[in-house]
Amino acid sequence: TGGNAYWAFWYMGTAAPQNGAIPETCFPYQAVDVNGCDFNGCGYTPVLCSAKCATWQSQLVQTITGYGFDDASGTGTLTPQKIKNELANGPVCLSIDVFADFNPGPGSSSSFDSNGIYRWDGVSAYTGGHAILCVGYSDSLGAWICKNRANYKTS
Repeated sequence: TGGNAYWAFWYMGTAAPQNGAIPETCFPYQAVDVNGCDFNGCGYTPVLCSAKCATWQSQLVQTITGYGFDDASGTGTLTPQKIKNELANGPVCLSIDVFADFNPGPGSSSSFDSNGIYRWDGVSAYTGGHAILCVGYSDSLGAWICKNRANYKTS
């Protein structure tokens, strides 16, 4: 889905009756694509669909009953308050811009503070997009509480 969570949810929920999400116990997540590349480069063992467990079809999780799309790319429809309101219904999948200081690599500094909160340093180059799962918000820290499962630095 190219990092577009909307289409991932559509595919799992409506594209065909056999679709769903394979539990991690059956197909563990690895931040490496079919070409053996992760965020920092290539040369890793590719993760192939054939690596899933033999009983994957009987383990599909199909609990997605609804999903939607809201866009912050100039339409002005997505606000922090809308996200907070939606969190009352459960976790919210968000896409974020990623900059070089988010996953700096060996010998470089990141922009995560002592609380594990990322704040862009204002100068690092844009490196792409990333999907995260937002599970809450801290008013005292002024930060979203999110789950992250990529080969990025996490707190």
